[in-house]
Order: sequence, then C-alpha cells, then structure tokens
Amino acid sequence: LKEDLSAAARSRTEGRGADVVFVCASAPGIVEQAVAATRPGSRILLFAQTSHKERIDVSGAAICMEERML
Repeated sequence: LKEDLSAAARSRTEGRGADVVFVCASAPGIVEQAVAATRPGSRILLFAQTSHKERIDVSGAAICMEERML
C-alpha cells in the first residue's frame, strides 16, 4: 500500500480506528495492518489466508485485552 492503513482508518474515524476490517487479499503483514487499523472491540474478518505456511505475528494483548475478534 502507498498509504498507511492505520493512519487512514484513524483519520476517517476521529482517531478511534475501524469497527470492522475485511481482509480479502493475502500479503505479508496484512493482518498486522488490520489489527493496527482497528479500535478495541472491533472485528477482523479473514478471507484470503490460504497457505498453511503463512504465519501471523500479532500481540496477544491486541486481541484479548483490547477485545478484538479475528
């Protein structure tokens, strides 16, 4: 992406972050970008992670403490 997804989402939501993010492409780091672009309590829907070799590096606290749903 040419644009910082997190900054774009926050600028359009008065700094809160997105309520829902649909990840419909497979690319390195895309799920991490989705987590960074969402607000606490948000949902991140994954539709394109089709490789068993693909790994996601996300903080457990970003999921549990901030109540995000993957």
